[in-house]
Amino acid sequence: MRRHGVGVPGVLAMAGIVGISAATVHLSWPHREPGQSPFAPQDGVASAHREGEAWVTHDHAITRGAPMAESGPEWAVLSLPEFKDVLAANWWLQFTTRTEGAVVSHGTVLRLLREGRIERTLSMTDDGEVHLFSPPLLELPADPRPGDTWSSSGTLRFVDGTGESAWQWQARADTPEDDHQRESGCLVVTGTLTTGDHQEDREETWCPGRGVVPQPGGRSTLPPLDLSDDIAWNPASWTHFSDPLTPPAPLIWHTGLAPVGRGDLLVLAHGSSEDLIFSRLPDASFRAHPGGDVLTLGRRGDLVLTTTTTPALVAHDLQGRRRWQRRLAEVVPVEPAFSGDRILVQDATSTITVLDAHTGNVIWETFLDDPPRAAPIWCGEHAVVATAEGVVGLDGDDGGGDWEVDLPEPTTDLACVAGRVVALGLSRIELLNPNGQRLSTASLPPQDTLRAGFDVAGVLVARTTQGLRGYSVDGGRIVPLWTEAGEFVDVASDGQVLAALTRKRLEVFDATGNLVDSWRMQTLPGDGEARLGVTDRGVVSLGSDGFLRGTR
Repeated sequence: MRRHGVGVPGVLAMAGIVGISAATVHLSWPHREPGQSPFAPQDGVASAHREGEAWVTHDHAITRGAPMAESGPEWAVLSLPEFKDVLAANWWLQFTTRTEGAVVSHGTVLRLLREGRIERTLSMTDDGEVHLFSPPLLELPADPRPGDTWSSSGTLRFVDGTGESAWQWQARADTPEDDHQRESGCLVVTGTLTTGDHQEDREETWCPGRGVVPQPGGRSTLPPLDLSDDIAWNPASWTHFSDPLTPPAPLIWHTGLAPVGRGDLLVLAHGSSEDLIFSRLPDASFRAHPGGDVLTLGRRGDLVLTTTTTPALVAHDLQGRRRWQRRLAEVVPVEPAFSGDRILVQDATSTITVLDAHTGNVIWETFLDDPPRAAPIWCGEHAVVATAEGVVGLDGDDGGGDWEVDLPEPTTDLACVAGRVVALGLSRIELLNPNGQRLSTASLPPQDTLRAGFDVAGVLVARTTQGLRGYSVDGGRIVPLWTEAGEFVDVASDGQVLAALTRKRLEVFDATGNLVDSWRMQTLPGDGEARLGVTDRGVVSLGSDGFLRGTR
């Protein structure tokens, strides 16, 4: 296994990373639907800016009505008669988070994109208010030019039934004074929105591919990220639940990713809408949009980290505010690994990168010959990576001082157990010191296959096709301790106990294989698919039937 280069690429760090916490920033992804207005932002564009004493962040999504309608309870408004003909249309969603001191509020504006026009259709707030413009307010015509004027009018409805009022919108487009904006084809749109007795004057700068451009300036007032490892389960105090995410009728959820969360907040990735849904069950949620399909979803403290098909690494906090993003040369198909404030990332071409979790800046980067075989891990101060021939260890500080061990089976999972590296193949378990010395080997019976490995209070617990197997690694030897037969859909650990999900039950085992507790759950649907996610307090899974199963 050859390593092609290692270093601390300062220029690369500046060119590849776009921070959201310092000033107004826009990041464009290469995605545009046919017939879409050139002024609508590309999917995944983000911005942040100062408004008075508030710090405002935006995530922009370009999607279709049908994926929205099936991706969460807040889109029930799309069942209104006004939307029956536009579920197949393109939509521009603007997810906004406004932070002023300790007060954080969320809102969403849905704009219909039709034949080059931009029509503001409705707005939603996190307190449940939904304001519907009927017909849609024409924010921008199909081919606006400096000097053009336009108007529209209709009824503003409050979808909760509290009332309605007439509205009228009159607007004009002019050339911006800023030379760069003028050369970029931007327009200054000045308009007046009258609703009932209230009149609101607006002046906005629209730029191609970026939508409304906020005025730059100001430094972020957001608090620093907390990157502490807060996983601390107490199964003795757990209560279990099996609840539909979208009462009263569950939706079909298109995702293979496990939820993450902290406290009463869950973060879920929805496959067809490509959104992150931040849900405080049962009645409040808000969204963010990394851009592109979400390939992995993880959390460390306040940081929610996604890798996407754009390809990119995107960091939000638990309030849905985008903190930073990094464009990548290749997709990252395996979940990054956290160690303190460092993130270990392996892309599809086996570029190994360690980043600062606070900023996304590159600490070091190196290159291997093989595509990833398993998610990389940290073990002590080493970054450990699986290859076609075996396992490679890299110095965690600078990516150098590496070692390589050839193994007889391809490695399908890695674990760090009691400070030692465990490489799992299909039927063989290899135990290595962090310096790469092979210590011991164990094999499964011919009819069994390894799936994953976990450190449970210093004991290696392997999930297999036939159940669970516990092994001691004391003294550098792999010694079988216990087995638990069963068909487990997924398992997860906090490092002290192991939670295991079956089709009908959630079970918790300690390091000796003893059953700590067990709860009956809503039976999984026919496909039997569900990933078990880890929160600071327990576990939660989201099945394709839209039911959450887990503990509090």
